[in-house]
Amino acid sequence: MRNSKLIQDIESRFGRKLEDILKELYIDERKSIAYARKQIGVCDYTARKLMRGYGIKIRTVSEAKLPSDFVMPSKEQLRQWYVVENLSTRDISKKTGVSTPTINLLLCNNGIEIKSYSESKLPPGCAKPSKDLLKRVYTDEKMSYPEIGKKLGFGSSTIHRWLKENGVKIRSASEAKLRGVKKPSECQLRQLYLNEKVSAYKISKNLGLAVTTVYNLLREYDIPIRTVSEAKLPVNVRKPSEQQLRQWYVVEQKKAATIAKEVGVSFGTVIYWICKEGIQLNNNCNKELIKDLLKRYVGIKTYVGRIKNAS
Repeated sequence: MRNSKLIQDIESRFGRKLEDILKELYIDERKSIAYARKQIGVCDYTARKLMRGYGIKIRTVSEAKLPSDFVMPSKEQLRQWYVVENLSTRDISKKTGVSTPTINLLLCNNGIEIKSYSESKLPPGCAKPSKDLLKRVYTDEKMSYPEIGKKLGFGSSTIHRWLKENGVKIRSASEAKLRGVKKPSECQLRQLYLNEKVSAYKISKNLGLAVTTVYNLLREYDIPIRTVSEAKLPVNVRKPSEQQLRQWYVVEQKKAATIAKEVGVSFGTVIYWICKEGIQLNNNCNKELIKDLLKRYVGIKTYVGRIKNAS
């Protein structure tokens, strides 16, 4: 640095080189720039300019707050603590005597990636599995969280967090129950369940799924699930609509027995349909007989109540 008149005046006052004075105050004694500039009698801007001229690294705000006896750990030491020994930032802060945010800053300044919450919970010596490994066991091999956790030595919740962190698509509840079986499409289920009248039980057997999984898929695809009475209908028989029932029973005054014969179902099934649709029973019906018939059907209390009101 050029030996200006200002530097000569300071050095003549102290009888020492200005560079040595600044290094002693700022580096050895860890005094602030404000303190150092007052000692040599210059402004803040000039003090900083002089320090930069002598190659003295100016501390950041966080570094300036470090204790005077703090020894800055090297990049290798930080990596040893944080990566190899798997110490948390809190453990390192206790070891060094500085705050946790300061340790985080030191790690970032040294190019050491901060671990996620799940990684910080890993035991020493354990590494977080890669995205490719997680995707292979979860997506390709269709393994569940507990199975992956048992294989890799971690908890199910940890596996779930890592999958989300790595952007791996999480299976839905119905997909998770498929257990490696290809999920049937909506078109396939509609064809089997609605058109061919195959029961959920037979679909589950044919596709290798649980019955509850089939029902969950039907709900997922908004496919109307048949009632118990509808499920018992012959394959070529469809339940008539409310409008059709009213037309036959109310307008055309057909008897329930006649409707049953034409549709191809039992007398009790027709009575059940009529009551379920809220159609008033004719006065000539044997209500006691009908009550006995309806008791055989699921959820019958409502319909028995309608008959009582009609009596």
